[in-house]
Amino acid sequence: MLNSFAKTIIKFKAEILADYDLNKMSSGPIEDMNNRIKSLNRQAYGYRDWEFYELKIKASHETKYAFS
Repeated sequence: MLNSFAKTIIKFKAEILADYDLNKMSSGPIEDMNNRIKSLNRQAYGYRDWEFYELKIKASHETKYAFS
């Protein structure tokens, strides 16, 4: 699977780079998501089950405010 993925990336390298140049992609939204999860993880000490923690992560991305 990894070889197939690498071949696809190589095949479309020019298109991927052209899209990057055109749209000026940013890692900001992903970094925001990671920071929200890290913050929740610090607050999650003592949660009793994984399902609740997972629901809190999903709910945090539906709001503009972090973990209210």
